[in-house]
Amino acid sequence: MLEWNSDITWNDMLGLVGVILYIGSYFSIQAGLIKGEGYLFAGLNTAAAACVLLSLAENFNLSSAVIQITYIAISVFGIIRFYLLTHRIKFSEDEKIFLNAIAPNLHKIQARQLLDLGSWKTKLGDTVLTEEGNLPSHLYFLLDGSAEVKVAGNVVANLNAKSLVGEISCLTGMTASASVILKQPSRLFEINLTDLEDYLLRNTPVRHELESQFASQIGQKLIQANATLLTQMEEASPKAI
Repeated sequence: MLEWNSDITWNDMLGLVGVILYIGSYFSIQAGLIKGEGYLFAGLNTAAAACVLLSLAENFNLSSAVIQITYIAISVFGIIRFYLLTHRIKFSEDEKIFLNAIAPNLHKIQARQLLDLGSWKTKLGDTVLTEEGNLPSHLYFLLDGSAEVKVAGNVVANLNAKSLVGEISCLTGMTASASVILKQPSRLFEINLTDLEDYLLRNTPVRHELESQFASQIGQKLIQANATLLTQMEEASPKAI
């Protein structure tokens, strides 16, 4: 055992470190611990290739050296490209509010792609955003203003700024369970549901992020709707003598 350890050189140790970095980064990306895009994966591959390349100092192998140099070159190219892409991306104040409320964990590139699917609109009061029993055409984010939610003509909830409209249909593909009507002129962000669904099919991380935020908003709406219905029932019931 002691004799075997004495035969291990610094080249061997450096090569082993490179192998560990290669295997660790590949396992991490397959396990979903890190993302293929960004600095981390490219940085780990650069470090791994550099370690293996340096380990060839005493026992040089041309093929292995070419592979490691190619890995380093491609990784550095990816890091520079990613920096240039993200450095140019800017968000308006309205866009920042939307992202913080709906998709706070998206990377800048994914966030920009999501925003490019929709557009900002100002709509008048009494505008119907969704109609009970019909499939909504858009997903809406209410930046300001307010709206009321009606089921069978009865108001069951009120929506204020930073609320989503149409997220249940986006998740399930089902028709709207309620009508949502703006109570006053409101600024909102709208995304065509067909375009959004096509995009989410190609971008799993974005889909998971939106589903998480949608579930949170749906839970809040259910709590408010239940509270409103309970109040209406109490008001409608005869007072005890």
